[in-house]
Amino acid sequence: MIARDGKVLLHKSYGLKNTSKQTMNDTNCIFQIGSMTKSFTSMIILKLREEGLLSVHDKLSRFIPDYPGGGKITIENLLTHTSGIHNYTDDISEADTNIICYPVSKERVLQQFENKKPEFKPGTKFEYNNSAFFLLGMVIEKATGMQYERVVRDMIFTPLQMNHSGFDFRNLPDTNKVTGYVIFSKDTSIAEPVVDSTVYYSAGAIYSTTGDLYRWASAIANRRLLSSESWQQAFMNFHKNNYGYGFFVDSLYGRKYIRHSGGALGLMSEYLYFPDEEVIVLLLNNFGNYGGSLFPVASGIASIVFHLPYSNWQRDTSTLRLTKAILESYAGTYEYSKEHRLIVTLIDSSLYVEATNPKDKLPRVRLYALDKNKFYMKEAQLKFSFLAGEQGIPQTLYTYIVEEKREEWKKIK
Repeated sequence: MIARDGKVLLHKSYGLKNTSKQTMNDTNCIFQIGSMTKSFTSMIILKLREEGLLSVHDKLSRFIPDYPGGGKITIENLLTHTSGIHNYTDDISEADTNIICYPVSKERVLQQFENKKPEFKPGTKFEYNNSAFFLLGMVIEKATGMQYERVVRDMIFTPLQMNHSGFDFRNLPDTNKVTGYVIFSKDTSIAEPVVDSTVYYSAGAIYSTTGDLYRWASAIANRRLLSSESWQQAFMNFHKNNYGYGFFVDSLYGRKYIRHSGGALGLMSEYLYFPDEEVIVLLLNNFGNYGGSLFPVASGIASIVFHLPYSNWQRDTSTLRLTKAILESYAGTYEYSKEHRLIVTLIDSSLYVEATNPKDKLPRVRLYALDKNKFYMKEAQLKFSFLAGEQGIPQTLYTYIVEEKREEWKKIK
């Protein structure tokens, strides 16, 4: 779903909804939206603040008194991924489907993280965190006396007439429900089991359609449901982490954007909004996995809307071969921060890069040369550019996403 100035430019579906039945996706198809749920959870928190039921400066202990260290963690810490709480989904994998594909209690999920050592002191760092948003769902229930799902339906789904959205995707009998695939090719498709909504809860349980999500995105664009002050805070860049209250805030092509993505087993989602240009891009996909992203696709679509040059996903199009001496000069360890480093190695005349922090989700992958200094990887729209220092030796590594320069990494050895 692509829209500009309140008018839909394109609403179309592609590919198979179910490979065994050979049914096709259409614009009525229903998908789990994963972490895009966090934006809905944040909107509810801000709405409850307006009604005087809580403050973002309240301590977690006000609502969950026995939570360890809850007196040092604020609602704002939870909203902005600065709580330091252990992220429970780091401990979940496809091997756990015998557990996560069935209903679990909130207490059982809490046991996965409440007694784990904090990753850092609250408010000192940003680290994306599903546990924090799971707790926000519990806060909402404590503040309202109602189930989280009921609150979201009453405050968002019903007013916006999002009649095809809900929570229990696994048991949804609707024939419009898609099947999610972790492997999807011309020759092979492997369907993923559906994780129960009680596992994802307020961090990622919502299902929806592009039509319903457009109603929600239009409400954001027109600043409905919340006060102007609340919307302004939702889109603030807290602690320079490019995250507000439930939304990523950054820029692309010199234009400010607001976005959130989602990923579940076999399903991905993307919401991208350029407020100044009034452009909305919504994508739902029934192929993918944790760590996957539709942002490169959404970015390419946005470039077309803005009549800018764009490129399709970079595949193995380069036949450029660099000398071993040049490639060796790039090998080394590059640091963005003490927690985030990239190791570049030369193996059998090919350059490889990997992240030392598993949360960066960059295992060792091969780099392909675009020119003497710039490389790309096949697995994502991520590019790498090496810059030499005064002695002509590479000292800096820049990473680019969809041609836009992002992080600067300094060579430390």
